[in-house]
Amino acid sequence: MGVVAEIVIFLLAPILFRHFSLPALMLWSLFLTAVRWLLIGFLATNLPLLILAQIFHAFSFGIAHAIAIDWVRQHFQGHQGQGQALYSSLSFGAGGAAGALAGGLVWDVSTEYAFLMASAAAFLAWLIGLRGFRCYPHHKVSSLH
Repeated sequence: MGVVAEIVIFLLAPILFRHFSLPALMLWSLFLTAVRWLLIGFLATNLPLLILAQIFHAFSFGIAHAIAIDWVRQHFQGHQGQGQALYSSLSFGAGGAAGALAGGLVWDVSTEYAFLMASAAAFLAWLIGLRGFRCYPHHKVSSLH
C-alpha cells in the first residue's frame, strides 16, 4: 500500500510543486514521517490507522525524494550523475546505515522505542525546518519531467 501511495504521489508531484513551496512540502513530509512512525510503532494493530500510516509513505518518502532529485537537477547542472551519487551515498548510504545501526540497537531494548526514536528524529528535523526554512519562504521546486 505504501508503494502504491508513493507512485500516486510521484504522479501528482508536478501539480503539488506548482502550488506549494519547497519548505511547505518538506515540512509536511517531515511532520507526516513523525506521525507515520508513531502510528506504526504504537497502533499497528488498528487496521485503519495502519493503512493511513502506509498512505503517509507517499509524503514521508515520495515527496521528500522528489524534492531531493529536483534539487540535485537544479544545483548539479551538467553533473547530475555526480549529484545523484552524492545524494544517494549521503541519504541512503550514510543516513541509512546510521539509522539502521541506531534502530537495531534500540530494537533489542524495545520495538516501540525504536519507532519512537525514528519519530523523534523526524520531529526534530521538522522543528529545525520550521526555523531554517523561514529564510526561503517562497522558494518553489521547479517542475519534474
